[in-house]
Amino acid sequence: MNVRETVAKRLRQRRLELGLTQTRLAEKIYFATSAPISAYERQAAEPRLDTLCLLSKALHCSVDWLMGLTNSKGGIR
Repeated sequence: MNVRETVAKRLRQRRLELGLTQTRLAEKIYFATSAPISAYERQAAEPRLDTLCLLSKALHCSVDWLMGLTNSKGGIR
């Protein structure tokens, strides 16, 4: 699995674990719409590093976990 696939899979997995819609997650990271979240989950786009940092904070996990570099979610609680 490549990084784009891993980010897409883990982003969706964690969002659903936390009971968040794409719209609510977008709001939490100050995006105007949920379109980028949908694109990331469909592997149509890759989040930039600054966006990965915002996502990891909103999803209470580490950037390393989102990217598949570790299996430990870690992150900010």
